[in-house]
Amino acid sequence: MFSVAAQPFDSHKPEITAVVLALPEKGMAVLTEHASKSHALLPIANRPMIWYTLQWLEQGGVLDIKIVTTRESEADIVGYIEVYKGIASITVKALGEVGGTADALRQVAPLIKSNFVSEGGGGSTKSADTQLCVGIDQPTSRLVLLQEIEEEHEDLALPMPLIRRFPSMALSEKMQDTHIYLFRRWVLDFVMAHPEIESLQEDLLPLMVRAQSQPRLLEKHDIARHIPDASTTASMGVYDSAAQLGLNTGEGDQAKQDSLEVFAYVRRGGIIGRANEVPRYCDLNSVVARITTGAHTDSSAVLAQQTQVGTESMVGASTQLRERCSVKRSVVGAHCNIGKDVKIINSVVMDHVTIGDGVRLESCVVCKLASIGNNAQLKGCEVAPNVSVPDASNLKNTEISSDSEVL
Repeated sequence: MFSVAAQPFDSHKPEITAVVLALPEKGMAVLTEHASKSHALLPIANRPMIWYTLQWLEQGGVLDIKIVTTRESEADIVGYIEVYKGIASITVKALGEVGGTADALRQVAPLIKSNFVSEGGGGSTKSADTQLCVGIDQPTSRLVLLQEIEEEHEDLALPMPLIRRFPSMALSEKMQDTHIYLFRRWVLDFVMAHPEIESLQEDLLPLMVRAQSQPRLLEKHDIARHIPDASTTASMGVYDSAAQLGLNTGEGDQAKQDSLEVFAYVRRGGIIGRANEVPRYCDLNSVVARITTGAHTDSSAVLAQQTQVGTESMVGASTQLRERCSVKRSVVGAHCNIGKDVKIINSVVMDHVTIGDGVRLESCVVCKLASIGNNAQLKGCEVAPNVSVPDASNLKNTEISSDSEVL
């Protein structure tokens, strides 16, 4: 994602630490084997989701990475890191109980000695479709308004102190929070001192945004006590960290005079997204598969006569597709066994899946080690790991798990 060359890593003095929150997402539970398992290893275009995060951090020169996950996911993630071919120093920390993203940070606080970037999430109480009105001060790129709205184009009351403080504020209802946050180290001390803060997105960030234009909040919530002198190197180092990740915050002269600053980086171009619900997960697979360069069908895959794989599709290693199969706008994983006359459209098929003859999958996700019986017709379905779908099943918009009764 970035072309910054990695520098030699000194584990005793990292410039910035990355905390990757590989925590369960409620909207992805059907695709994992357990509700407490992270979806970080689910494939996007036949690579584990976390691979993209690690690559982005390494290419940005962030080489001190802490992955925070649940005990149920620890073994799988540790196993993947052991074979991951990267240059960073990566530590996996498993938590017994996690109340929210802020709680996760508190539990790994002793491992964080510098400014840090938090990536990922989990456990949010908000829908992925929750709409936000975002206000950004144009001269400085400061995030000065973050307000949830219930209906599109609803009237929004803005406090006069905010308007006077930031007269060049631009408002937008079209932005989405990517859950990538770059913090000064003192913010972690503040979170440690306030256990009532459960979520970075829902509790911490809105408070910090409001406190910029409401100085009384700095004292009321005990924020001011944690903020170091703005003239010190330690407090200003976050700007260097932002530049390191390629995030141009557009820091202005007025920002340097304030004790609390919250900046927004608006990503234009490229691809960035959160796979925290199944439709978004499918969309990301589709987009990444479409733009991936190089061979889309692995050289070890076996395609029988009259089998067609579209240019916007991918087929993984050692997968076999028998006669007259058709794969369109889909991603098929490794070591799959796919029968004759199968049609796969707008779908994601993970590794080690068996699909019988005459099956049609449209807008489906089939998880690893699942099997689909002969002549089954599935549309808009999610098939959980290790699940068998009987022959001739005809299902639409169904979550098929081990507890499901499929007729």
